Amino acid sequence: ITTGMFIPRSSRVPLFEAVVSYCRLPFHSYVREVAYDGSLLGGVEIDVLVREDVVWCQTHFFWGSSFDGCSSLYDQAAYQVVRFLQSVYGFVIAD
Repeated sequence: ITTGMFIPRSSRVPLFEAVVSYCRLPFHSYVREVAYDGSLLGGVEIDVLVREDVVWCQTHFFWGSSFDGCSSLYDQAAYQVVRFLQSVYGFVIAD
């Protein structure tokens, strides 16, 4: 009997979208750039409220490449944002 092994791959983008909703970020977007070597970079831009008593945001950019084994251009950047927001808001993600 031969047993096979497989590694399921799923996108981190839906997780990112859920975290954006949970944290109530005022703005987020997906950006694409072409690097000097011609490779495609996928990025995520977010605005994070710095203080609740005034409307003051800081903009953060996170980048990932399409050649790092991720299934989506934005997976690596989305993962970075989730980790960053965990450090800011202190939430835990459980599966």
